Amino acid sequence: MKIDLTIYLTLIHFEFRPTDGNFHFVGHLDVSWMHTKLKWNPTQYGNITHVLVGQNLVWVPDLELYNNAPNKMISMHKKGVITLAHDGRIDWMDTIDMSIFCTGNMQEYPLDSHSCNLTMGSWTYDGLDIDINKKGLNRSINFDQIDQTNMGYKVTNFTAMYVSTLYSCCTEPYITINYSIQLERNTNMVVIFRASAICVIVLGLLSSIESIELRQKILVAAIAYFTIFLHLQHFTKTIGQHSRITPSIVKFYAYSLVIITFTTIMSVRSKGRILSSERTIYFSLRGKRLSFIFAIALYFLCFLIYHV
Repeated sequence: MKIDLTIYLTLIHFEFRPTDGNFHFVGHLDVSWMHTKLKWNPTQYGNITHVLVGQNLVWVPDLELYNNAPNKMISMHKKGVITLAHDGRIDWMDTIDMSIFCTGNMQEYPLDSHSCNLTMGSWTYDGLDIDINKKGLNRSINFDQIDQTNMGYKVTNFTAMYVSTLYSCCTEPYITINYSIQLERNTNMVVIFRASAICVIVLGLLSSIESIELRQKILVAAIAYFTIFLHLQHFTKTIGQHSRITPSIVKFYAYSLVIITFTTIMSVRSKGRILSSERTIYFSLRGKRLSFIFAIALYFLCFLIYHV
């Protein structure tokens, strides 16, 4: 007897970890199907139309996430509740606690976006034994119970697709639902990073102004170095090895470090010279102007890369 499943997945909390692309979520799995052998006439049983039983008393489909993280197998088949209706309808509700790995794009950090795919289906039964209802697939997953306002990431889009797969070993199709979830970082951190980037730019330009004394330039450069170091350390811990492409913001702070170092060295060399001739003075002033122009040009390039 072929069984058609209707699946609803409700997420009540999720957390995305950009350091390794881990998407952890908890929620409820609601599955319903019809079973003709479990029908009864309510008039013969005290007008009872439905009963609640433990899932260990009734067969339930062995649904799993095919792409879940290690040590998360068979986690949704333990404490579920079964509702049996007199017309043969079976409703199974169980809690889920799963983790999967996502494909990330950290290049636009902190405006990074990620794609997470959940593939759910029977672990042992083929499509001739268990099928999945195609109607309302995009309504089969929802995030209505999650307040995403104060979360690190928010769901921007999600879709569900019915997939029938034929393997070389078998003639029977295997049915799955592929959920595609698009995540995007909440933008409340963007203002902080942009403000700190502007501060680094101002400090870098101050270190190349001719009228400022050398001691003050070194102090300004030291503050800029400290700010850049803190940000690069934060990026190392936050981004980790998940990104295969260096994010633009990391390039920005790395280039800023090079620029400030260059302008500081030029200032030290210019101040340290004994200007005994007009030719020396000419080349000293020329070096200052070149360092200032070089700083402005590279900072303009940094703006284009970082999109501040």
